[in-house]
Amino acid sequence: MSLEKVRHEHILIRLTSNKKVSVASLAQELEVSMETVRRDLKAMEDHGQLRRIHGGAVPVVGEQDRPLHERTRMAAKEKSRIAALAVPLLKAGMTVFLDTGTTTLAVARELARVAQLTVFTNSLDIALVVSQQNRHRVHAVSGLLRANDNALLGYDTLDSVRKYTFDIALMGIAAVHPEAGLMDYEDHEAELRRVLVQQSRASVILADYSKLGKKARIHTLPLSAINIMVTNAKPIDAVTAALQQAEVELIHG
Repeated sequence: MSLEKVRHEHILIRLTSNKKVSVASLAQELEVSMETVRRDLKAMEDHGQLRRIHGGAVPVVGEQDRPLHERTRMAAKEKSRIAALAVPLLKAGMTVFLDTGTTTLAVARELARVAQLTVFTNSLDIALVVSQQNRHRVHAVSGLLRANDNALLGYDTLDSVRKYTFDIALMGIAAVHPEAGLMDYEDHEAELRRVLVQQSRASVILADYSKLGKKARIHTLPLSAINIMVTNAKPIDAVTAALQQAEVELIHG
């Protein structure tokens, strides 16, 4: 692991325990200059791992609180890499569910490279992207519209999903922790992912490196509940070991 990644992991651990970090204290703990810490915090903010404030940083409350156009720009290269790794999992004739999120949206943009699929989604943006490819059948499930990202969520969404069986579900996640498992910030998203695991023959989590080793508010699922995890870089050792123990196939860049 690079020294930069070691510093970033230390900062995330401090944020989890203290809810706030200062540039000065981090520089002392990491034995680097304050300018190095400021660069680290800027890079981590660009990847959605924290929010900078004067003199330091605080945790990000939750990605869903940001407008979709902002989230799409965060870690865009990483999400494109995950999409490229995930698309080969999809075969002609499959019935696929893509849940709402910027990483699954990146996958949707690559589906023109796949033979005909039946695509279900709770994202109006994903439904539009896939339908414009004139290649796949697209179903948008019912639900209450969340305005900042055009996601359909709620009890109607869960009832709609329970009517179907999917060959594969590709899902985003807020955090992947070696002990706490798969975690989210929002109850409706967590419950949808639980139902998708039940209704799918194969369950795939798409998570960029910034979410690995991180905690969120809600315990969504144990790692053993899914079949495959796709990420853009090899996870830290603790996450890799936990995935192996849970018998989850790991695909990484």
